[in-house]
Amino acid sequence: MKKLLRPLILSLFLCSVAAPQIAKLTDVGGGVGLGVFKGNTSEEFGYSAQGSFDFKLWFSEKYYFRSAAFYTRKFSILLPEDRYGRNYPYLQGFSLKFMGEQLITTHISVEGGGGLAVINDRSFPETDVWSFGSGISFHTIFYFFDKTVETTGYSVHLGVEWNVGFFNTIPEMNTVQAQLHYSF
Repeated sequence: MKKLLRPLILSLFLCSVAAPQIAKLTDVGGGVGLGVFKGNTSEEFGYSAQGSFDFKLWFSEKYYFRSAAFYTRKFSILLPEDRYGRNYPYLQGFSLKFMGEQLITTHISVEGGGGLAVINDRSFPETDVWSFGSGISFHTIFYFFDKTVETTGYSVHLGVEWNVGFFNTIPEMNTVQAQLHYSF
C-alpha cells in the first residue's frame, strides 16, 4: 500500500503544480439568443442558450480557446398552448473553438474563431443522433473596464454563432446572441 501511495501523492503534486503552467482560465460567460436550426426537419425558429469558458495555453498570450455548451429549441414551446401530441425539436451540443481578438478602442474589440463541434439532434422523440462537425463565431465585445489597463471585469458580447454537423442528420444552428462574460 505504501508503494502505491507515494507515487500517487507525487503525481498529484506534480499535476497541481504543472496544470496552471499549461492552461490558464481567463473568462467565463453565458448568453441567450434567437435563430434558426434544423436537424432531421426543415428549418425551425428557436431560442438558444450558451455557457462557455475561455482558457489560454502556455504557448500563446494573444490567442485562446473557448469551450462551450449550447442548447437551441423551437420557440413555440414558450407560448401557452395545448401541448398534447406536439413536438418541440431541439439541438444541444458542445464546441471547442480557437479564438482571436482585435482591440478597436480601449472599451471595444472584435473577436472571431472556429473549431470543432459535437451536436445532438433531437428533432423528433425517436431521434437521438450525435454528429461531429464544426463551428464559427464572430462577436463585438463591449468592456465595462479599460482593456489596455485592466484584465478583470465584465463585458457584453454581441454576435453570431454557427454550428453544423457533417454526419447523420446534418444538424445546423445559426443564432444571434447576447452574452455576459467575466474576465479573470
